[in-house]
Amino acid sequence: MPSLESNRKTLYLIDGSAYIYRAFFALPAMNNSKGLQTNAILGFTTMLLKIMREKKPDGLVVAFDEKGPTLRHAEFTAYKAQRPPMPDGMSAQIPYIHALTFWIELTRQAPIR
Repeated sequence: MPSLESNRKTLYLIDGSAYIYRAFFALPAMNNSKGLQTNAILGFTTMLLKIMREKKPDGLVVAFDEKGPTLRHAEFTAYKAQRPPMPDGMSAQIPYIHALTFWIELTRQAPIR
């Protein structure tokens, strides 16, 4: 009889927004030939590939913060009130990161509510 341990599946749930911030500030600014800053794209992709390669999860999902106020903002007015605005170089990379995760089927278009 197989053990319960051998039937266990592993799911990684990644906070995509936190990964973007982490990648952006971990790497020096890099631009592609068209001038788009790409350090967050590279760092984010590298971190995901490392998890996939080293941990080999059965499933991996990336979730992103929604743009604009959320339930937390309504419930707690000071939520993220002291956070500085997102750097321009970071915000320009987000659509590419979203497209990447959608393309490799780690996210879906509709947010979960």
